[in-house]
Amino acid sequence: MVTNFEDLIPSLVLPDPDDRHELVDTIRTSADLILTFNIKDFPAELLRPYGIEACHPDPDPPGSPTGTLAPGASVSHSAQ
Repeated sequence: MVTNFEDLIPSLVLPDPDDRHELVDTIRTSADLILTFNIKDFPAELLRPYGIEACHPDPDPPGSPTGTLAPGASVSHSAQ
C-alpha cells in the first residue's frame, strides 16, 4: 500500500485528474510502467519526466504501437 502521497498529487498533470493517484503510486514505488486499459489518459510526454511508460495489457491493442516490457522493469497496474 502506498502512503504519504497526498503532497505529490497537486503537482501532477494528466488528462483525467482522477488518474493522478495511479501516477503517484508508480512514482512512489519506483515502477517503470503503468499497465492500463486507459492508455489515452497517460500520455508519454507527461510520463517521460518520471521515467515511466504506460502500456496496454494487450501486447498489440488496436491503434497503438507495439512494445515489450524491458527485462527487470517493474509495473504499476491501473484497474481502469
